[in-house]
This record gives sequence, C-alpha cells and structure tokens, in this order.
Amino acid sequence: MRFRMRAFLLCFIPFALLLTGSFWAIQKLVQATVRDGLRSSLRANHQSIARLRAESDMQNSHFLRVAGENASLKSGLQLLRSEPSSAEARRTVEDQLRKLCEQMGFDFLQVSGPGGAPLAAVLLTQGQPVPFSHGPAHVTPRGLLIMGDQVYRIASVPINGTEENIGTLSAGERFDFSGFSTPAVLLRDGRILKSSLPGISVPEAEAALRGCRGQAECEVRLGGAVYISLPLQGVFFGDACVLRSLQNLDAATGPLLSILNYVFLLASFGVVLAALLFSFVSSQSLVKPIAARRHLQLAYVEFVGSLASALDARDRYTSGHSGRVSEHSCATALAMGIQGEQLDEIRIGALLHDIGKIGVSDTVLQKPGRLTAEEFALVRQHPSIGRRILEVVQGFAPYLAAVELHHENWDGSGYPHGHVAEQTPLAARIIHVSDAYDAMTTDRPYRRGMSPEAALTIIRRFAGTQFDPRVVEAFLASLARNEPEETPSAELVEAEVA
Repeated sequence: MRFRMRAFLLCFIPFALLLTGSFWAIQKLVQATVRDGLRSSLRANHQSIARLRAESDMQNSHFLRVAGENASLKSGLQLLRSEPSSAEARRTVEDQLRKLCEQMGFDFLQVSGPGGAPLAAVLLTQGQPVPFSHGPAHVTPRGLLIMGDQVYRIASVPINGTEENIGTLSAGERFDFSGFSTPAVLLRDGRILKSSLPGISVPEAEAALRGCRGQAECEVRLGGAVYISLPLQGVFFGDACVLRSLQNLDAATGPLLSILNYVFLLASFGVVLAALLFSFVSSQSLVKPIAARRHLQLAYVEFVGSLASALDARDRYTSGHSGRVSEHSCATALAMGIQGEQLDEIRIGALLHDIGKIGVSDTVLQKPGRLTAEEFALVRQHPSIGRRILEVVQGFAPYLAAVELHHENWDGSGYPHGHVAEQTPLAARIIHVSDAYDAMTTDRPYRRGMSPEAALTIIRRFAGTQFDPRVVEAFLASLARNEPEETPSAELVEAEVA
C-alpha cells in the first residue's frame, strides 16, 4: 500500500507541477504575444494614417498657396484694409472666401491682416459655406482651432501684394476619428479635446492618461479594463497637442484566457484520473509508466489542440479549418504510403498549424476587405509565433517544423525562411497543400469560397512552384476529383495560399 502511495505521489505531483507550470507559461506567452500583436497592429495603423495625413496636408498646402494668389481675393482684402468698417468690402472678401471654400473643399477659411488681426471668415454649415456669424477668430498659423464642439486643423499661407505682405489666408478641416479602427483621444496639455472611447467619461479618461505623459507607450485602466495606448507620430496637431489611440487588451485576451482556464480544468481532471490509474497499476508492472507518459502527452496534445479550436472559433469563417486541414493532410499522407508515428505527427501538426494566429489582432484577421502591406506582414508572422508558443512545452518538438514551415514554397518564394524544395520537411509540404485547398473552398469576409474543382485547378497549376509536385499528385489522388475547365489567375492563388 505504501508503495502504491509513493507511486501515486511520484506520478501525481510531477504531473501537477508540470501541467501548472506549462499552463502558466502558455498563458503568459499568449498574453505577451497578443500584446505584441496589438502593438504592431496599432503601429501599422498609425503609419498608414500618418502617410495619408501627410499626403492630404501636402495637397491642402498646394491648394492654399494657389488660393493665396487669387487676384479677386487680394483686391477685396486691400479694399477691406483701407475701409475696415465697409460692409460692402467685407461682403466682397466673404464672397471670394465662399467660392474658394466650395472649389477646394475646406471647412473653414479666414483672412487676417499683416499683424494677425482677423478680418473675414466663412464656415461650412450644413454643406454650405456661410459667413462666420460670431465674427472671425484668432487662429494660429498652424495647429488646432476649437469652435464650440468642433475642432479644426489649421494651415496658413501669406497673401502678398506687389511689394508687401497684405495678410494671411488660413484654412481648416474638421478633425474626426473616421480614419481610426480603434478608439482614440485628442489631448492638449493633458486635457481631452475630443474622444471616441465608448462608455468612458472624459474626466475618467483624463485621469487615467495622466500617467502616459512623456511616454511613447503605456498601459492604462479604463472602465475596469486594461488598454494599450500609443501616440500618433508624424502628424502635427499644434504645440502641447497629441493624439493617442487605445486598444482594449482585456477584450483581446479575455476570450482566449477563459478558454484556456476551461481547457486547463478539463486537462487537470484527466491528468488526475491518469495519475490514479498509474499509481494502481505501477505496483504490478514497470511497463505502466510508459503508458502514463503517453497519457500525459495526449493530454497536452488535447490541451493545445483545444486552443487551436478556440482560434478557429474566433471567426465564423475559419471555424473547423484546422480539423479539415488535418483530415486532408492525413489522407494525402496515406496516399503516399506514410503510416505510424510520421502520420501521427502530420495529423497533430496540421491541427496546430495556425496556432500562431492567436498573436494576430482580430482587427486584421477579421478585416472585411483586402489587407494592407503592413497588415499582411503581421499575418505572415503567425508561423514563427506558433513555433514560439509550442516550443516552451516539452513534447511538442515533432510538430514545430510543420507549424513554422507550412507556408514555405517549393520554389523558395515562401516564408518565413524561403526554403527551397526538400529543405522544407515533408509534413509541412503536405499541410501547405491541404491548407491552401481549404482556404480557397471556404467563405471569407471579403469573398465567397470557390468550388472544389476551381481550387484543384489552382493547385495543379502551381505544382512545382508553390507546391511539391509529388504531394499535389497524392492530394489529387486522395480526393479523386475531376479536373475543371476554368483556369483561375496567378494573383488569386497567391492571395489564397498566404
């Protein structure tokens, strides 16, 4: 009895410690990976916005310089300077400003004297430029102008006469958050001017963001949730002004961690039962510890396999994807005469092949349109992220190559390493073909899935470039499909297999 108790303790305690430690490591790695993915997604979004803003500012500056040379505007401005109390002179200038506003699409136009004193202004109201009813405003040459609940970005150019400067033309466009896929706040000296944070009051947001002053990146707690906050670089909003975007970290990691906790409890229950069984039979035979080790390995496979299923469940368009890829891969392997442990490695490797997408933001994975270059670069990181997730857990070494290398192409054009031909292990080459087939035949947010015949035509066409020809032959034999008549384009297959 004491031997059985010792066997039980020797079996259960290491199992419990290993399971707890592995779960803790995976949980921390998932959190860190998701956090890094969110940071990368925010930075890529910021770069795109800054580039678009720079192009828009350059275009507006050109339009504004052209407007500053308008002869009618100059004549009206000189008349208004000579007769500042003349209503007719003011109407002349306002008429010119209205025309320029309609032609160039500005929301606000104003002329000021050489000393900066405002003379006349028009404001876009209900789609029509009208004279500013409260009179012209004092504006800075470049920065922000706040009027009521509206914020305008201002740019200015001088208006030069024949021999002297006769005034300044200032233009503004309304600031909004339409270009941001995440919540954001615009601050000046720590005070929020505009906010798109849902359900968060301005005083609460201001208090939380005080700790971010002087920091390029910070984490804040708002409404009981943790947010990652980054400032937008490369766009000038005025002195002491900054725009910060925020991403809810808890919302991104919460569902995954809940699934992890649930799966961990199930795995723990299974391990306890395995430990009890092992402690009973270990006193009768020395062979049973080997079986117990097998139970442990299966428990971990189920554990991370459930995590892969949780990944599929993040998006209704990819639900069941990993299971289908595993089935196709096993059928192809059997057609090639592969059996035993190698077949098992292919089956499990295919189940886990997309585990790295845990580290890619939902904003990117579930985007309804075509990905930008920056977003596509984030998606291309998922094989390397998947390897990092699995390699911290003992026993998953046989599946690392399949997870990391299933996007390598036969001609060396794939990623992450650009392997050529048989430099890529056979398991990864088999999964590559099955993954491409399932991706092409299932619906995605941006297009309907194609027919199996059309997908097989693509796979045949790219055998020898993207796919191993021998694997393609076995895959086709396993499906026993007829070759379709249509021939899709090369651009389509390159997009689908990525």
